[in-house]
Amino acid sequence: MANTQGYDYWSFHVQKPPIPTFCQVEGTNFILTVAFDQIELKDLDDRKAEATIISKSNIDYISSIDSCASTLNVVSTTGNQVILTDISVGEEIMRYERKLKTGKLRDCKFLSKDLVATCGDMILHLADIRESPHSSNVLSSDRQPRQTWLYPTQGKSSLTSIGYSDPYITVCSYSGKCHTLDLRNQQFISSTISKDVLMSVEQFPNDLSVSFDQQGFIRLYDVKKDSFLLEAKGLSQLPRRFINCHYIPERSIIINGSEEGLVYAWFLNEEKSRFTAAARYEVPGREAGSKSKENTVNHVDYVQGTNRLVASSGDGKIHVWDNVFK
Repeated sequence: MANTQGYDYWSFHVQKPPIPTFCQVEGTNFILTVAFDQIELKDLDDRKAEATIISKSNIDYISSIDSCASTLNVVSTTGNQVILTDISVGEEIMRYERKLKTGKLRDCKFLSKDLVATCGDMILHLADIRESPHSSNVLSSDRQPRQTWLYPTQGKSSLTSIGYSDPYITVCSYSGKCHTLDLRNQQFISSTISKDVLMSVEQFPNDLSVSFDQQGFIRLYDVKKDSFLLEAKGLSQLPRRFINCHYIPERSIIINGSEEGLVYAWFLNEEKSRFTAAARYEVPGREAGSKSKENTVNHVDYVQGTNRLVASSGDGKIHVWDNVFK
């Protein structure tokens, strides 16, 4: 195991647990946490400050969230609705429905300040969220995207997660397939990555995608070459709930949560073909051997500018490790 000493751990509770997910406001010290049907803003540089409630969906629990630092807008999904909120004033800007063939919306992502991607059924949906010049006096719930695009994927399996790095948008599915949309020709590249459910996917420059399946396997995949760089187990126990993994290219480290009350960190070699070392970060109060909802670390992220590891758990806590990597 790698040396993990020297970090500074602390945590805080959200107001309405549990926390299905959170996101950072890139380039800042703020994170946005999802607490059932509301979004809270927290400054990680001010441990004593209370989180600020930004918005409430008033419909259902919020399933996904993403932010755009240049506009201070946040997009979230609840049920079959997509909500755009200005976090600087806590004002809802737009709310529109996705007509789904099955299930609920699972993920959302800003592709640019004006373009949002969502997924939930078998269709990748893109929306131009710029305000129509005729909608200044229209209620946010009646405002519609200026334009939308639908990209049906092959098969009958619902999509679970979105990754993006120009020119590729990658979505993964319950069937273990990844569908990568090449924006240059509007064509999908579809590949079977796993025999199990894919819980999360990220897309990076140089044609690299990073996925995490429900067998606990982390895979680094070259979209253009249709080949694996790495397939390795990131969990000792198979999860029953959705958990993400996150690749940190600046440090060649992959982190993931677990149902064991642990965050795992995997250190890659230069070729990104194998793990050379591992570390684990224990959530205080975890129950060893328990796979309870409260024990689950379901979402992890890393703040590069402050060398900060952040994770959420099912008991309504955000866990922070400052100065985490040497």
